[in-house]
Amino acid sequence: MKSRRLSPPDWFTLKLSNRSPSEHLSFFHLSFFTESFTLHINCSPLPSQLTSTSFTLTAMFAKIALPLLTLSALSGSTFAAPFNPKTQSLARRYPSFDNWGGLSSFSNFDNFYGVDNFSGVVSDQVVVEQQEEVVCQAVSIEIVQQKLLVLQEMAKQIITEQVCDVETQTVVFQQFLSSSSHFSSDLLHTSGLQVGYDSGIVSHYGSFYNADGTLSTSDLGFSGSDVGKSVVIPSGSNWNIATSPTSCLSFSDRSTEQTSFVRKFSDNP
Repeated sequence: MKSRRLSPPDWFTLKLSNRSPSEHLSFFHLSFFTESFTLHINCSPLPSQLTSTSFTLTAMFAKIALPLLTLSALSGSTFAAPFNPKTQSLARRYPSFDNWGGLSSFSNFDNFYGVDNFSGVVSDQVVVEQQEEVVCQAVSIEIVQQKLLVLQEMAKQIITEQVCDVETQTVVFQQFLSSSSHFSSDLLHTSGLQVGYDSGIVSHYGSFYNADGTLSTSDLGFSGSDVGKSVVIPSGSNWNIATSPTSCLSFSDRSTEQTSFVRKFSDNP
C-alpha cells in the first residue's frame, strides 16, 4: 500500500543567517499541503517577537504570506542572485556539498539523499503488510528515554570515530538532526505520511559493530532514497482526529519552548 503527501506535495527549506547580539534565526522550514501549510521555526535563542515556534496558517493566508516570505528570504545574504520562481527551484539553489571546501571527506556526499534533498525529506511511503500486526506497547517512559539516549551517543560515536574532518562532522551532524526532525510533522499528522518506520533500514542495526565491539566500516548497501520503501505502521495509538491535532501541537510548542529556554541559559550562564 502506497502513501503520498497531500497534493500539492510542494516543500522547500530556506537557510537564513540573521545574526544580532541577542538573536540568531538559524533555520525555518515550510511544508505545503492542500488546505494549509505549517511554518516551523527553530531559533536559538528564541527571538523576542516570537511567542511560539510553530504556526499553522490557512490556505487563504498562505496566498498572502508566501510572497512576503519569499521576498524576505531572497533579501538575505544567503541568496545574492535574483530569483525567478518561473524558471528556478529554491531547492536547486542549494550548493552541492560534494568535495565542498576541497575536502575529500565530502566526496559523494550528495549521492545519499540527493543534491536537492539535503535533509532527507521523504515524500512517499510503501507500507508493507505484516504477517503479525505490530501493536504499540506502552512501557515506562524512562525505558524509552534510555534507548533514545543510546542512539544519540551512538551517533556521536559514529561521527567522531569515522569522520576526521571537523567541518564534515559539523555538516553531517546537522544533516542527521534535520532529517530526524521531519518525524515531528508525521507525529502531528501534518506531513501527509503515516506514522511509522522503515523496517528495511532498521534491520541493519545489527551490522553496526564487529564481533570485537568496534564500529563496522562495511557498506550497508542502501541510500537515503530507500527510506520509506518498507514502512511498518504500528497500531494502538490513541490518536483522535477531533482533539489530537490541537493537543499535540500545544505539547510540541511547549517542549520546543523548553528547549529554547534551556539553550538560552546554557549558552549564557
